[in-house]
Order: sequence, then structure tokens, then C-alpha cells
Amino acid sequence: MLQRLKSFLSNAAVVLSILGIITFSLFIFEEAIQMATFGTWPAQYAKDWDLVMEGADTIASINQSAGSSPLPSSPTGPMGRPQIITWRH
Repeated sequence: MLQRLKSFLSNAAVVLSILGIITFSLFIFEEAIQMATFGTWPAQYAKDWDLVMEGADTIASINQSAGSSPLPSSPTGPMGRPQIITWRH
């Protein structure tokens, strides 16, 4: 009985370790995307569109390195970059 419990706990520790590695890398990707997004907000207010597009390219490259691809139905602007929609007040 004690041997089965040790075996179960060992297997559970391995599974949790693997899940932790996967979720930690996803957390890092999410934080990187947030930083790129937050960095583009002041650039949008300043109308620095080159910096905004650089931020959009950074987000796209993070998504590609995470294994996802942009949706085919997403609007694109010049040179295939994501379309940035701005709100006017």
C-alpha cells in the first residue's frame, strides 16, 4: 500500500512538473505581449505610427513563436501587417 502511494505521488509530481513548464512558458508569452501592447499605447497617442507598427510586428512574432498563426480573416494593412484601428474622441 505504501509503495503504491509513493508511486502515485511520484507520477503526480512528474505530471505537475511538466504542466508547470508548459504553463510558465505561456505566462511568459502573455507578459511579453502585454508589454508590447502597453508600449504601443503612448505611441498611438503621439501618432508615432512607425513605433505602433513595430509593436504590432513584435506581437505577431511572439504569437508565431508560440506556435499560433494570425487568423486568415483578420484585416491587414500595408505589407500584410495587422490593421491598427484607432478611436477618435
